[in-house]
Amino acid sequence: MKTVELNTKCVPLEQYGLTHTKDLSHRVCYDGDNLPLKEDKNVDGCDECKGFEDVVFEETPSPVQAPTPVGGSDCVDLVNLGDGLSAATPPYPGCYPHISSNLPNNLPKDSSVNVFAGGDFIGVGAAEVEGNVVVLGDLIVESAGPGNFGSVGAGSQIYPPNESECIRVGGNIKAYRDIQVHNHRSYMKCDIVFKGTRKNGNKWKTNGRLYKNANLDLSFYEKMKYVLEKKSKYWATLPETGTIETADGGETIFKCSNKNEVQVFNFTPDKHHLLETSWDFSWSPECVDKTILINVLKGGNIGITAATMNDYYGGKGHSGFSTCLTSSILWNVPYADNVDIGFGKKSEFHGSVLTTGNMKLSTTGLSGRAMVLGNIEHGPCGGSEFHAYQFNPPIALPDPDDICVIPDNVRAAYGSVAAYPTVPPTPAPTNDPNKCLAEPNGIGVTDAHCATCPEGVTTWPCDINPPVCVGKCEKTLDPNGCQAKPNGSGITDEHCKQCVGPKAVTWWPCGLGVCVGKKCKT
Repeated sequence: MKTVELNTKCVPLEQYGLTHTKDLSHRVCYDGDNLPLKEDKNVDGCDECKGFEDVVFEETPSPVQAPTPVGGSDCVDLVNLGDGLSAATPPYPGCYPHISSNLPNNLPKDSSVNVFAGGDFIGVGAAEVEGNVVVLGDLIVESAGPGNFGSVGAGSQIYPPNESECIRVGGNIKAYRDIQVHNHRSYMKCDIVFKGTRKNGNKWKTNGRLYKNANLDLSFYEKMKYVLEKKSKYWATLPETGTIETADGGETIFKCSNKNEVQVFNFTPDKHHLLETSWDFSWSPECVDKTILINVLKGGNIGITAATMNDYYGGKGHSGFSTCLTSSILWNVPYADNVDIGFGKKSEFHGSVLTTGNMKLSTTGLSGRAMVLGNIEHGPCGGSEFHAYQFNPPIALPDPDDICVIPDNVRAAYGSVAAYPTVPPTPAPTNDPNKCLAEPNGIGVTDAHCATCPEGVTTWPCDINPPVCVGKCEKTLDPNGCQAKPNGSGITDEHCKQCVGPKAVTWWPCGLGVCVGKKCKT
């Protein structure tokens, strides 16, 4: 591309045999970020570059780069915070890793939204935003705002997949500093798409694309904003099943019941001072593998301190607090106009947050989904980070009967959800005694892991004592066949097929006494 000075007339292009070109394309005057002011056919019969203005190129996105948003609006898709907003997509096996700098990696990727703003997102003084971001209003990153989006230097490192839209904005996008977007390696890339205008588009450093789509469809998220308001106000009416206790030294303890049910902790306005003044938040041993719902019921302008958080084993901090517990906690703020997460303290804040008003993140980090129906202010706290952690509790939170009723004019319905009557939480399902299933545990053992025990596996998790896998977990052997009895040598039924028939082998594994049954020749 040929570079010319402003006001250059009749630009020569000798390489094409042209000494007096009369027509300049926009690209001849393009400065790398802004469209030109090009005056067509001046007095000399030539086009002339006159200067630049901050106008956006509008690009029609290709079908591949504009996928339909994850999730839907039927009842099946609305569990917890909703498909594409709650658990990882696709499902993540077990518990997330602790915060690390393991980047890049071969860990599963997550297409779900980690940070949702129903209003504006304003990065005031912060460091990083991990995971997918959807903003219905404007996205503004100020001069001290976050410098990394998508994948980050320190996080769970469960980041968005390549060739995806990792930032979607329903309004304008503005940047006043350089921002790295999922570009830690040349092959890592995702797109930024916005509906309005942009300011300083060259500040977004991405291997993907930054482009405007005037027809960007965010209707799914507009509906989910209304659905999340219904959920928040309904969950606020659930009766308390856990107990809030206090201890010397400013410790607030979440003591779970022994019942396998949703653990609800209601901080009514008279108890709210505990959330603003505590030095420690601790969860009791009974909270292992429980769903934790913390209702913060005070209205107006409130704070929740970023106190030191201690899990049920005493683990604390971003490298010690149980990530299984992190994915099971939801802080529900249904009535506050503004909530400050941090409120003067700087510890890592664990658990997802749902608030119907505005949220300021003023602590060093939030590990969990941020579902904010109003505006998000990120900072001021120079090292503040949103860390990507799913909300995928052991027992799903209950929903009101009308959860699927969404008005046609959903935007006009924001803020109009009335209170719901109190109902008990959904009880836990009863385990099937004919299957080998995982008991509640805090070590990441799932039903899928336990399903290997009836196949003859005798190592983890089938050998844990006391047992975590319960039910019909022992292998049933056919006395008339030739199968591998439970063993720790990795010998399977497939290996034992060598011990059958006229050409049966007499060496491994047939001579070890592991392959048993009438058909085995050992």
